Amino acid sequence: GSLFLLMPDKLSPLWWSPILPLLFFFSAVAAGIALVMLLDLAVSRFFARPFQWGMLARLGQVLFGALLLYYVLRLGDLTLRGAWGQMAGLQGGLLLAEIVLGGLLPIVLLARKSWRDRKGALLAGIVLSLFGVILNRLNVVLLGMNLHGTLPGGLVQTYTPSLVEWTLSVSLIAAAVFFFAAGCKLLPILPKVEAH
Repeated sequence: GSLFLLMPDKLSPLWWSPILPLLFFFSAVAAGIALVMLLDLAVSRFFARPFQWGMLARLGQVLFGALLLYYVLRLGDLTLRGAWGQMAGLQGGLLLAEIVLGGLLPIVLLARKSWRDRKGALLAGIVLSLFGVILNRLNVVLLGMNLHGTLPGGLVQTYTPSLVEWTLSVSLIAAAVFFFAAGCKLLPILPKVEAH
């Protein structure tokens, strides 16, 4: 987030803020909790282990607190800077989707214990909170940019990754999944499941 502090003229005021590094940190905390919860569900599913819905519901309360803190800071920052007046067009719609779908809706779904105990509501809260942080990063890095004029050195050139770059990226992700799965099967990483 600190890198984008250098771009107040290029990044839309809907996302540029003097506290951008702080916002990135708190959103990363929320996304980290949500991703760990999603990975626990994936491990339980793919390794035929019992789902730990009680533990995930308790983690949902922690995710609720992290999301609430982040969105209080985010909305407070937008209000104090008077950036709400910039909500127009596509960028306004993107900000609205980020805040409503990726923030307020998961906060509501995770707010009450009775809702967190519902598997569907908990899963929706997890996925929507991840969606909100990912959309925020896309907005800051790509969609919220206002690049006026030509860049030094001439016109902007488009870049398309080569087949080798795509292959390398996909191979690294596949290798990470393979080694994680092999580690879970061969090493005592996951606790033993007692037969009933």
